[in-house]
Amino acid sequence: MDLARRFAAEGFAFPFRAYAPDAIVPLRDRFVRELLPLWRDPTQETDYTFQTHLLFPWLDDVVRHPVVLDVVERLLGPDLLLWNSGFIVKPAGDPYFASWHQDLTYWGLEPAEVVTAWLAFTSSHRGNGCVRCVPGSHTLGILPVREIPAKDNMLSRGQVVELADPDGRAVDVVLAPGEFSLHHVLMVHGSEGNQSGADRIGMTMTYIRPDVRSRKGPDMASLVRGRDRFGHFTLAPPPRADLDPAAIATHREAARLRMAVIHGQG
Repeated sequence: MDLARRFAAEGFAFPFRAYAPDAIVPLRDRFVRELLPLWRDPTQETDYTFQTHLLFPWLDDVVRHPVVLDVVERLLGPDLLLWNSGFIVKPAGDPYFASWHQDLTYWGLEPAEVVTAWLAFTSSHRGNGCVRCVPGSHTLGILPVREIPAKDNMLSRGQVVELADPDGRAVDVVLAPGEFSLHHVLMVHGSEGNQSGADRIGMTMTYIRPDVRSRKGPDMASLVRGRDRFGHFTLAPPPRADLDPAAIATHREAARLRMAVIHGQG
């Protein structure tokens, strides 16, 4: 079965290799050395967990990796926008988990021609809290949710979709360093805590077709391949240098727009 048919049936696909194991190590080390301390510094005004490709050219290169874009193009076509990028880190031994959810519940994007790539900077497996997907759940539309905030839930609203036996049907998305997975924006997915002795680090990159709209208000995206013939999003320029003042200004505007979209904030 080819990728498009398999993805249409199951809603996710893996593994694909973007980087050789030794090539992902410098990226992981650079994230840990340069970005993670900023992320964890409570005095920083910038949210370094969000849209980081707008702040660092080396991360802009990652979201434009030709292997990633080639695979995404097979699902979405030759014109691609990047709607979001970010990192998810589960420290060693941390109970941090994600309840069963769909990304589109609060994103306000339509049509649902939206695919997220999850790039493993470290290995990702059941023992350290890999992503788990429920096959075919993306065909069910947006499911009802209950919001149950919990201390260790990585989802700020604590949303849990109403779906029968997701645990029994879920597939573990096991990835080696440098590999990535793809999942549909309506895929029901979640993850458990990290029971291992090492951090689990992954980068998410969400791609959309240019005809996709934000039904919740103005928004920003990056053109990463082809052309944007629709103009539904303000196009963000790539950063010229790490934490360049112009890049910081772009990032702050992108964050302002995105928070208004997701949280209804002005």
